Amino acid sequence: MSVSGASEVTIITSMGTDYKNEYPKYRTGESKEALENRVKWYVEQAEAKGYDKLKADHISDYQKIFNRGSGSWTRCVLKDNRYTAVSV
Repeated sequence: MSVSGASEVTIITSMGTDYKNEYPKYRTGESKEALENRVKWYVEQAEAKGYDKLKADHISDYQKIFNRGSGSWTRCVLKDNRYTAVSV
């Protein structure tokens, strides 16, 4: 890939597999062409959203997953021959 003279570039990629988590076959039976068409459809749907909507949707999806809990970091320090957990 080569890009020149552009002020910005948006690259949209997608992946797919015919994996199915069902013993004993673990495959959907989807043909190579069907899989390629499905992945192409994903890219087309993302492209149709435009950059701003795609970014907003990504942030929303990300936050739903990674903002589910909270916590604090701790570390162990050796003091008087004993390890003690302290907040960072």
